[in-house]
Amino acid sequence: MSKRISLTNDGKLDSDGSECRMIVGTAARAFAGTASALARIIETCRPDQAITLGALREGISTSVDVTTKKRLNQNPGSIARAQGFIDYRPACPAWALIDFDTKGMPEEVKGNIEAAGGMWEALVRVVPELASVARVSRASTSAGLYRRDTGEPIPGSDGAHHFVLVLDGGDVERFLKDLHDRWWLHGFGWHMIGRAGQLLDRSIVDRMVGSGERLCFEGAPVVVPPLAQDASKRAPKAFEGDAIRSDRAVSRLTEYERHCVCDAKAKSAKALGKSAAEVRNKHDNELAEKHSAKTGTPLPTALRLVKARHRGVLYPDVDLEFDHLSVVTVGAVLADPDRYVGETLADPMEGVDYGRCKAIVMKCDDGNLLIHSFAHGRSIYFLRHDLKSAKAAFAQAAGDGKVDYAMAILGQAEFEEDELEEFVALVSESTSMGVRALRARIKREHKERKAEACKVSMEAEAKADGRIVRLRPEVDGELVPTVTFLDGVLVNDPSEEPPMRNASRALVRVEEKEPWALHQFTSGTANAAGEDTETMRPPAEPVLVELTTTGVELLLETYVRWVAQKQNGTTYFAALPKPFIVALMEYANSAIPVVRAINTSPLVTMSGRVIDGVGFDRRTGLVHRVDPVLRASLPAGKPTDEEIKRSLSFLLDEWLVDVALDRAGKCVAIMLALTLLQCALLPERPAFFVTAGQRGGGKTTLIMMIISAVLGRRPAAAAWSDSVEERKKALFSYLRQSVAALVWDNIARGSTISCPHIEAALTASEISDRVLGVSDFEIVPASTVQIFTGNSIAPRGDMASRSFVLPLDVDRPDPENRDFKHTDPLAWTQASRTRILSALYTILIGGTLQRPEGQVPKTRFKFWWGLIGWPVEYAAGLLRIKMDCTELLRSGEAEEEETSATARVLTALGQEWRGKWFTTRDVVMFLKDRHSLLDDDRGTRAEALFDALSDLVGKPLENPTARSLGKLFQKHVTNRAAWIDSENHVAVLRKVPADKNKDGNKYEVEVQSSEAPPSKC
Repeated sequence: MSKRISLTNDGKLDSDGSECRMIVGTAARAFAGTASALARIIETCRPDQAITLGALREGISTSVDVTTKKRLNQNPGSIARAQGFIDYRPACPAWALIDFDTKGMPEEVKGNIEAAGGMWEALVRVVPELASVARVSRASTSAGLYRRDTGEPIPGSDGAHHFVLVLDGGDVERFLKDLHDRWWLHGFGWHMIGRAGQLLDRSIVDRMVGSGERLCFEGAPVVVPPLAQDASKRAPKAFEGDAIRSDRAVSRLTEYERHCVCDAKAKSAKALGKSAAEVRNKHDNELAEKHSAKTGTPLPTALRLVKARHRGVLYPDVDLEFDHLSVVTVGAVLADPDRYVGETLADPMEGVDYGRCKAIVMKCDDGNLLIHSFAHGRSIYFLRHDLKSAKAAFAQAAGDGKVDYAMAILGQAEFEEDELEEFVALVSESTSMGVRALRARIKREHKERKAEACKVSMEAEAKADGRIVRLRPEVDGELVPTVTFLDGVLVNDPSEEPPMRNASRALVRVEEKEPWALHQFTSGTANAAGEDTETMRPPAEPVLVELTTTGVELLLETYVRWVAQKQNGTTYFAALPKPFIVALMEYANSAIPVVRAINTSPLVTMSGRVIDGVGFDRRTGLVHRVDPVLRASLPAGKPTDEEIKRSLSFLLDEWLVDVALDRAGKCVAIMLALTLLQCALLPERPAFFVTAGQRGGGKTTLIMMIISAVLGRRPAAAAWSDSVEERKKALFSYLRQSVAALVWDNIARGSTISCPHIEAALTASEISDRVLGVSDFEIVPASTVQIFTGNSIAPRGDMASRSFVLPLDVDRPDPENRDFKHTDPLAWTQASRTRILSALYTILIGGTLQRPEGQVPKTRFKFWWGLIGWPVEYAAGLLRIKMDCTELLRSGEAEEEETSATARVLTALGQEWRGKWFTTRDVVMFLKDRHSLLDDDRGTRAEALFDALSDLVGKPLENPTARSLGKLFQKHVTNRAAWIDSENHVAVLRKVPADKNKDGNKYEVEVQSSEAPPSKC
């Protein structure tokens, strides 16, 4: 099964592959999980051996006899070298052959290859993923030839075989075909004129070697003296690497790319059109003269019949060169089809000079015979009767059923109109059937054959691109069967990012795009500069995009092609009617998985287990688009305390060295970075305020450093609005897109921030709201980390207990001119990103693994504290840094104006009525004593209460009454806990129970010890 290589009389190389075929033999399994293993198999191939890259069908023994399909019944237990027995297995790793072939390569393409550095280098330029693939490379059969008598080297083919490892063997055939077309896109394709003047579609990659049962003849050739071969020149070379995703490395061509390929091929064909026509006409004339002399057919008729080969029709007088049955005419095959179906032969156009076993005779379901040729990109030739052979076949018909026999002959014939008239007249005369009736039947059966041929063609086309073909449902047809079918198709998509629904059950997909209505975060927007300049567009990031009706239709067409029928019986691919699309979008029982969030980093659970992956994880509802840099930053083992200390020291003293925060403040910055890393896991999360007394303090730089280190991009920001309703709409739109981080900027100096909608998003995993412009309510994930920045800003009200504040210390009027260790902190961050991420993950994983048993969660964000707060507190403790998340939140709340005023009100009330009931009327009377000259101490306490109540409502109290104080208490004080007595106790103002409070105006101040912290902390 090897080529025979010899020298011709004129000293040229003759490579004869006519014996490279297999009729009988033995097949055995061989496993090659690595490039080295495959190289050993190839190197040990004998001349009577070959390999196939597909796998033996499951259930077949390790070693089995091989025969032809026709002889299977005569050889029980044997197999044939056919796809039913040997083939690639879908979703299983396999080796694909990239066969470099330089035959007929024009100089321009050679120049392009040389400019790229060689064939493989050119291929890697087109498909970069192949740079790291596991592969075995081997030179062509004629490499290393020389004359034994003189030692003179003989130039052979400079082709090569490259076996590459792919993850999905079922994609190999498509992979090679699309790779061939992509070569054309990049200028590495060409046309070659064949023996019969046909244009052969070529590139340096042979796209016809993608069948799993195809033989790869890797044994040593039979070299005829005086030729000899240096075997080392053909020794296979193994390059270890990875198995690639072939569908990603070489994706299907888009419609535009197909247009470009067709355009390139059309231009190439046009350039060779004249030369090809000359060769074609010469060859056709020679063959027509031969047939005319042999059969007596008039030369013009013979020429017409010969030319039909170029449109895939072979008439009876065409010779076919079979591998085992010598030369046989098409007419003989038509006369005895069962004898020839399944037999292999040379390509009908190229002949045996191109090689044997290049084509096979096949029979269609409708009885039509064809030759399927694998030469030059695959061709189909239909075997057809001409008038002469049709008459001869009809003459052999028995007495009964002659009309049916005539119809069967017509199904395998191709006539001109005058020939059809003659044949109809013959049948009419022989059967006594009227010509009109015969014509009607011929027309009807021709229409049916045309429709069936169209259907088969469409199914073949659909199979080639891997989509399901299904009859299009009628517009008014029932919905459930089609909708459940489509839902099942989408559910069973095995790709990394299959169709998904969001929390509101709408179909969505992940796209890398600029988040809507955001802008790029800059120092100008951080400081609310107010210049009337155009904001910069935000950086692209993976976001969830809800599909429209048209988007769903486009999605479905990547899975299913819908066949509709015209009135004339022919079919075409059509669009799915809209009612079915809408029904699928609204299908309540859909099994399509729901996506919760997009994750861009490896996640660490409470137990220290790392969650990592690629694509959509149906169990967690996360879409993993993990930056490889982050994956490479994970510690190899359990971090030690010393490694945790070194990591924190690096972050504090090298990364954040120029940040104007104390060491505890820098630890809060680290918690922000870890919150960004872990945001997809957090059911709730705090907000972070980055603030300074003036511009130039480093707010923008710090936020950019943290986000560029964690997310690898610049921050996206949203302008703050004073309108609560506008903020609500904007926030919902940002959460709808699942942006990872949101920086609120353009906040006026000195603002205190409070917003019930933001507060709700911080303390929930999902929120719902009405979609702007429609009446529908949607549920969206609230995993976005929110950051606020501005000069002298602070959280207010409930926001204070949900926020960490990073107050940058600005101690000079020109803070941007102070001394810096890193002249460009952002550039340093980008250059040191791997070290920064490694340190962050060391702290995160190390802390979770050092968690004491039975630990009681702290702060209102208990899950967040266990996952983020505790690891940072643990690391800080190793460096003797006082770090307590509870105290940080509590101090921020204490500094907040409203909280402070509440605490002062409760302190004053507690001092006056601790352990007693009192009414608002009592309070009014007490406030009047602030001007009393009789009791200075009581007057001081009353003045303190008056000031605190005034601060609580934001203006001085005017003529307070029992009624107005009752409303004030209800709105600002009642049931609101606050720390008093220098944070040693918690006080709460409550109404006396109704059974003891008939008028409903009695109050008491309850005081608890610090061992029972208030519910907000």
